[in-house]
Amino acid sequence: MTATLRMTMLDLRVLQAVARSLLGVSAVLAGMVWITAPTAIMMVAVFLLSAAILAVDPFRADERGHLDALYATLPLARGHVVAGRYLTALAVQVASALAGLALGLVAAAVHGDPLEPGTVLTVLVAGFAVNAVLLAVEFPILFALGYTRARWVTLTPILLICVAILVGRGLGLNLTQLAGLLQRAPSVVVVITVVVGGLGLLALSARLSVRLYRGRDL
Repeated sequence: MTATLRMTMLDLRVLQAVARSLLGVSAVLAGMVWITAPTAIMMVAVFLLSAAILAVDPFRADERGHLDALYATLPLARGHVVAGRYLTALAVQVASALAGLALGLVAAAVHGDPLEPGTVLTVLVAGFAVNAVLLAVEFPILFALGYTRARWVTLTPILLICVAILVGRGLGLNLTQLAGLLQRAPSVVVVITVVVGGLGLLALSARLSVRLYRGRDL
């Protein structure tokens, strides 16, 4: 457990170098969304999606700094590297949600339209579910192939945004209408199901990542 936490702390230190720039980009994107649809809840949604993008950056840092090769020479099990990377992803999601919520509260105060707790809960639960699926798919591929050979998989969140926009246009929905659909809070059963299901999916993904990472020649 100590080794896993050390890997998580190392990943978080690596992320400090890019976190400010990515959060800045997220803030700009949130501002653009605000111009299109001045709804505070969309600020939270934008930052939640940025978590999936930020969480894969330690893989890039591993290859740039040849850290994978260093890990192989240390008395460090590859399972600890994998577990630390998944814990980092969860920490990034929590931090992104808090940042988005803070910006959403500011936007709500400026616009005079308070954030509804039910809407916030819906977006947080949906964001966790989407990110859990994205990371559960991306991480095993990145552990198996490395960042350079699997860089294409990191574009998944952006492709998801494009697909969502196209589907929304096909259904005749804009961002303001979409925000209106999120007014109803999910039930306790739904929240528990999504959280437990998402964590379970990530646990299965982590087991697969360990197997693939152990078989990779560093």
